[in-house]
This record gives sequence, C-alpha cells and structure tokens, in this order.
Amino acid sequence: MKHYALSYMLFMSTTLSAQKQYFLPTGDSSMAKEKSITLEQLERYCLAMPAKGLQARNAFDKVTGHTDHHYKIKVEINTIGLLFKLVSQTKYVTVLSESTVIDEPGLRAIPIDVPGNDMEGCIHTLKNGYMKASAREFIHMLGQSTAILKNSTLKGM
Repeated sequence: MKHYALSYMLFMSTTLSAQKQYFLPTGDSSMAKEKSITLEQLERYCLAMPAKGLQARNAFDKVTGHTDHHYKIKVEINTIGLLFKLVSQTKYVTVLSESTVIDEPGLRAIPIDVPGNDMEGCIHTLKNGYMKASAREFIHMLGQSTAILKNSTLKGM
C-alpha cells in the first residue's frame, strides 16, 4: 500500500466563523453573573466535557495543556445534546464554542479569559477543482446564516 502526502496547497479553506470557548454554568449559578472566567477559577468546578477528539475539547486541551492547572473532569460525552442536558440538570459545568450555546435555554455563556482561546469553523475545498454552483451557494449561505451572525451578539458579553 502506498501512502501519498497531500500538499495543503491543493486545498482552499473558507472560514465561516471565528469563535472563542465559553464556560457554561446554569443561569442560576453564582458564576452566571461573571463577565469572564480565568483558568484558575475553572479549577474549582466539576466539569462535564466534550469527548476527546471533538473540536471544542481539542481546543480546550490545547489551551490548558501547557499549564500547571488541574481540572476536575468528571464526565466526557460525545453528544452535545446530552452534555447540555447534564449541565442543565446538575452542578456540572462545561466548556464549548460560542456558536454551540446560542439560544440554549437555562445556560449562561461566559468567555474564558486566556490567550489563544480561538477556534475557527471552516469548509475545505479543492483549489481549482470543479464545484457545482449549488455547492458554492450553500457555502455562501452558511457564511451568512443566522446562527453564525448571532455570534456577534455573544462577543459583547
């Protein structure tokens, strides 16, 4: 079996959104009144986290991997809906991207105050490859979608 290394020059990335990670307590939590949270403050909470390999978890591990902080990760779940349900019904908190929490009742999105706390949502396509007009339009529509545009309302939190 032959393995071929593909050059990244063959692909074009279209960024749909740039996001930060947010700490999510329930709306009635004492933390819900905070404007932001630090990594040190995050150590105090029992965390229900996205499973390893999911984008939000990879971003969290990247930001926290080079620190001396120790987090109380009690649960790892690979379904965001179940994660929301667990967090809303217990004292656990979670860390997810800002677009994930738009219009999620009962949860309060609080930005994590740490450098490098950025994620991007992208679509990758072949450069100079054939693409149907409907696919181009779909990518354009994604970039203009209400969910992505609503992110700008979270940035002021």
